[in-house]
Amino acid sequence: MNTEIISVGTELMTGSILNTNTQYLSKRLSELGFRVHNQTAVGDNRERLEKALNAALGNNDLIILTGGLGPTQDDLTKEAVAEALGRELYLDKGLEKNLRSFFKEHGIPFTDNNLKQAYLIEGSKALDNPDGTAPGIVVRSEDKAVFLLPGPPREMRNVFENEVVPILNELRSEEISSRYYQLTGIGESQAEDRIME
Repeated sequence: MNTEIISVGTELMTGSILNTNTQYLSKRLSELGFRVHNQTAVGDNRERLEKALNAALGNNDLIILTGGLGPTQDDLTKEAVAEALGRELYLDKGLEKNLRSFFKEHGIPFTDNNLKQAYLIEGSKALDNPDGTAPGIVVRSEDKAVFLLPGPPREMRNVFENEVVPILNELRSEEISSRYYQLTGIGESQAEDRIME
């Protein structure tokens, strides 16, 4: 399956943080037999995100987005994906209940903007995120699969490994096997010359 990773967040564009999510996902997807054709980073701008997403949907079977699932106004990933797929967002009462319980248990005041994290895309499924308040999401559209994962690396990794990998194993249509060699004392041009055939 042709795959694209879209990382969302202005902090990635300004160099404020290192984009370790893309590195992690690229490595794991390769190990699982998926070909990552593109990696895109987009700031917190809905118009640019929708443009990147539409391009990804036109060229790939699998799109994984990280970031932009939080409660603030600049968290726009769900809205952009819903728009690109022509779907509505709806408040999931089960997610709302879990969210309110989390805040109560941790003694954190619940503000109305937190409800944003309890919205799902029509026809999607929430992916459990035990390390944070924003669940991951998977949504299928025709022969495409789109995953929305939280941005914090620990949350992203746990949702990917526990929720996404089992789904990917069902989607995978082929096995890709790779071998990596570490060479010392020889330049890459000489190494290529010796093993070209």
